[in-house]
This record gives sequence, C-alpha cells and structure tokens, in this order.
Amino acid sequence: MLGPGVAMDTGHWHEDDGQDTGRAERALPRLGGLVAAGVLVACAVTLGILGALEVYRFLAWVVRSFLHGFLRNP
Repeated sequence: MLGPGVAMDTGHWHEDDGQDTGRAERALPRLGGLVAAGVLVACAVTLGILGALEVYRFLAWVVRSFLHGFLRNP
C-alpha cells in the first residue's frame, strides 16, 4: 500500500486527486466573502459621508433661514 499523494509507478507522475486543491477551494469562498465585506464597508462609509454632508447642508439652511428672518424682522 502506498501513502497519500503517491501514485503507482506507471511511467509518469501525477498527483492524487484532492490533495493539493482542497486548501485553495476552501480559501476561495473565504476570499469572496472578504471582498464582499470590503465592498459593503466602502459603500457604508461613502453613504455615511454623503449623509453627513446632507445633514450639514440642512443645518446650514436652517441657521441661514433663521438668521435671515431674525435680521429682517428683529
């Protein structure tokens, strides 16, 4: 009986199925998950920045409107 990954001598060398590809096949879904998580984080950060800018613009409009009305009619 031969050990794992050792082929019988048939005149050419070949790998045992599943010995070397198992780690790579398990790593691909993990890598895909990391890429998806990175994309989601990037989208969340972008939306957060845009949201903060919109809040800032709204507050600036409120203050500007208040000051405009206050200065016009003291």
